[in-house]
Amino acid sequence: MLLRRRDRGLLTLPIGGWRARPKVWYNVAMKNPILLAAAALSFSVHAEKAYLFSYFSNFGHGGRSGESAGLHLAYSYDGLKWTALNGDRPLLVPQIGKDRLMRDPSICQGPDGTFHMVWTSSWHDRIIGYASSKDLVNWSAQRAIPVMAGESEARNAWAPEVTYCAEEDLFYIYWATTIPGRHSPIPGMDKKENGLNHRIYLTTTRDFNVFSPTRLWFDPGFSAIDAAIVRDEKNGDWIMAVKNENHTPAEKNIRITRTKRLKDGFPAEVSDPITQNWVEGPSPLFVGDTLYVYVDFYRNHRYGAVRSFDRGRTWEEVPQGEMSFPAGMRHGTAFAVDREIVDRLAGKTPAFRGWAGAPPMGWNSWDCYGPLVDEAAYKANADFQAEHLLKHGYEYCVVDIRWTVQNERGADYNQKDPVYTLDGYGRYIPDPNRFPSSEDSRLKYGRGFKPLADYVHSKGLKFGIHIMRGVPKEAAARRLPVKGMEGVTCADIVKGPGPECAWLKDNLTADPAKKGAQEYYDSMMELYASWGVDFIKCDDLSAPIYRKDEVEMLRKAIDRCGRKIVLSTSPGETPLSEAEHVAANANMWRMVNDLWDDWRAVDHLTDVTARWLQKPHADGAWPDCDMLPLGTLCVKGYGGMRKCRLSADEQRYLMALMCFARSPLMIGSDLPSLKDDPGTMALLTDPLLLAVNRTGRNARVVRHTGDILEIHVDMPDGFTATAVFDRRAHKVDVAIGI
Repeated sequence: MLLRRRDRGLLTLPIGGWRARPKVWYNVAMKNPILLAAAALSFSVHAEKAYLFSYFSNFGHGGRSGESAGLHLAYSYDGLKWTALNGDRPLLVPQIGKDRLMRDPSICQGPDGTFHMVWTSSWHDRIIGYASSKDLVNWSAQRAIPVMAGESEARNAWAPEVTYCAEEDLFYIYWATTIPGRHSPIPGMDKKENGLNHRIYLTTTRDFNVFSPTRLWFDPGFSAIDAAIVRDEKNGDWIMAVKNENHTPAEKNIRITRTKRLKDGFPAEVSDPITQNWVEGPSPLFVGDTLYVYVDFYRNHRYGAVRSFDRGRTWEEVPQGEMSFPAGMRHGTAFAVDREIVDRLAGKTPAFRGWAGAPPMGWNSWDCYGPLVDEAAYKANADFQAEHLLKHGYEYCVVDIRWTVQNERGADYNQKDPVYTLDGYGRYIPDPNRFPSSEDSRLKYGRGFKPLADYVHSKGLKFGIHIMRGVPKEAAARRLPVKGMEGVTCADIVKGPGPECAWLKDNLTADPAKKGAQEYYDSMMELYASWGVDFIKCDDLSAPIYRKDEVEMLRKAIDRCGRKIVLSTSPGETPLSEAEHVAANANMWRMVNDLWDDWRAVDHLTDVTARWLQKPHADGAWPDCDMLPLGTLCVKGYGGMRKCRLSADEQRYLMALMCFARSPLMIGSDLPSLKDDPGTMALLTDPLLLAVNRTGRNARVVRHTGDILEIHVDMPDGFTATAVFDRRAHKVDVAIGI
């Protein structure tokens, strides 16, 4: 293998092929060692960040003034160029408070993904407003939080902010209040500021229902208003930006102070001003290693910012030409979110694509257990996966088909006299014989897969299940009700008189035109989300008929359930003509039928993969080569236990093909057997190939002639990964850097 970099030419000596997996490559020209990890082979994946700004506007809407018009949001990918969402129209109109205001909206995302917002609801009141949202579009009912109810003399509660502290699992809510006579008078304030003399007060909460007693939190010895804080992750402390409200002499500027722990509060001693005078509404935000503090230059009728490149020691004002904000933007809060949230709000990409930013990796029970996997076998594989494979990216652990049938026999699926396990709404639940943790004598239908999902989650893994599309025929025969649909049964929502799946007669087709069909799917996803399901493989969606209607119903149901569930459609071959549709609805879809350890199947997969790679698709939507049939297979079910029948070269060929195609990687073998199979284990965890799969971009076919397929993948830091697949020799040559 040779390693080259576009801007430096030849860098390395040949090392004999990718199987060598060197620890260090030596740069011939520079005489410096290049660590393998530095060559873009560290493939831990973190969600990419983007930024939102909640604010109120000078411009009114719907007959309401700007301060009472409601919540506005803007987004940015760089912290400099901000674009209004929703056409700069309000997304939420205030309903509470004496004056029905929605000034100074502050939004914070909690650990469960819920967004919490507080705002100034009145000029002269002792409450602040509160609402929550899962998606920043649909909001809860608005409530008043009576933060100063215990201070009868308090004149106001202004500019509230909310911040989540992970180390305490606690939300901090803080705001500015004047209590006459409580603090030493400041010269000029009585006359110029109508007696307002603010300090920062605090309450904390975990659930926004029970709050700690309000207390004075920050008193710097001057009238302080508009305080906002941000976590400095690298330094391990918190930074507060606060406005000095003093008027004589004029201040109205922003200063900062720091603390290691929020519970200890902030030092009263603050920095010199970091802004010019006559600004308000500071909002600190880290964009990478740059710390911005956005401020409202309210006398100049514009927004702007100062920034620090050394984490708050020195500051500069950002030139106006570098930044842009929505016209009329006023005091708000900037905060970081996963990029997929911003993409969704901006209408740029479906939200679900952010749930699988890199191809999903894990283990599936089918290749070694067929329809006979049980709880003990599943846990044994999960244990091995967590200990040996999770660190390489294999995070999903999937229970495959027919976990609901109590008398399953194996290869024939027992279609003669199956005994299904259903709940009262016609939804499949686990067979308690094979999955005893699902039973609970206190609950009529047990606990489902929640105990098993909790077990998997405790090990850092994610839990997945297989389902069939449609409605159980037994649920229709018994006319079980559809949850939440009075008078509608499972028999009322199906299409046609019999099963639609030719090879498994468990289910009937759901008819989207019928009342209750979508609601059935919604109730099914609601149940599985309550168990903690993270991954669903849905069968009979892609071939022999592409089931567009049910793909769409599944997509809607998952989006409505409130849990990020990755959707995989199965089996293939998914029609190339449906590429755009399936990518708009699923995270992964099968390109071929079941892939077994037979060279003819791998040879066919090569051609199909080449065709799919010529179709554009975005991250988060992945053409799927099927499971990796490597290691020990068929422990139960089909054919009897055996080792993979592909040769060593053919196995390397297949692994490289999947990685260069950036296919999902779902291991099909019995994982505990890998402890005695170092060759397969090394192949499944090869750092070079996994780096291509996890961090590569723009996988493309550059040659597909006869028996040769050549794929290029762009790697970080200017490298390109190349694989040449030679089907005549059943071998592959791989290089990074060419």
